[in-house]
Order: sequence, then C-alpha cells, then structure tokens
Amino acid sequence: MPVFGQNQEKKRSAPIVNEIMGRVNDNTKRLRLLEQRERLLTSRISSTEESAFGKIKELDATIGEIRLNITAQDEKIATLQNTLKEIIKQLKFFARKSDVKKVEETLKIWSPLRPLAGNEQQQNSEGGQ
Repeated sequence: MPVFGQNQEKKRSAPIVNEIMGRVNDNTKRLRLLEQRERLLTSRISSTEESAFGKIKELDATIGEIRLNITAQDEKIATLQNTLKEIIKQLKFFARKSDVKKVEETLKIWSPLRPLAGNEQQQNSEGGQ
C-alpha cells in the first residue's frame, strides 16, 4: 500500500507543484524584464549625465569668456571716466560765453577808436548838410 499512497500523494501534489512552478516561472520572467528595464534606465541616465557634464563644461567656458569681456569693459569704462574727468578739468579753464561778453564790453568801453568813430559820424552828418 505504500506504493499506492505515494502515487495518490503525487497526484494530489502535482497540481500544487505545477502552480508553484508556473508562479516561479512568471516571477522569473518579471525579474528578467525588470533587470532589462534597469539596465536600459542605467544606460539612459549615464548618457544623460555625460551630456549634462559636457554642457556644464561648455557653460563654464562661456561664463569665463563673459567674465573676461566684462573685465575688459570695466577697464574701458574706467578709462572713459578718467578721460571725462580730465576734460571737465580742462573745460574749467576755458572762458564762458558770459566772460567773453564782459571782456568785449570792457574793450568797447576802453577802445581808443570809439570816440573817433562817434566824432566821424558827427562830422559826416555836418559835412553832408
């Protein structure tokens, strides 16, 4: 009887074993798919990181160039400011329009030709009559 008992147990356990094996196979397939996805994502992340590092290097170079340009512009602005200050100092030594008019009026008052010009006009008016 033990032989018959073993067969019956095998028959009863066979569907359970088959169910367990099916689940194990399904889980193995799922695990392989997840591993493939993980490798694909790892590859994508790696290429994205490489691309990002490349862009960062490009940006660093561009920022360096911009800094150099800004420094050069700062130097030019400082030079222009100094030049303008010097021009303003020099302009203070120039005569203003009002100063020139005062000098002209003073020269007219003290001009030796002025009285003659007035006398000539009187003589011309008397002689013409």
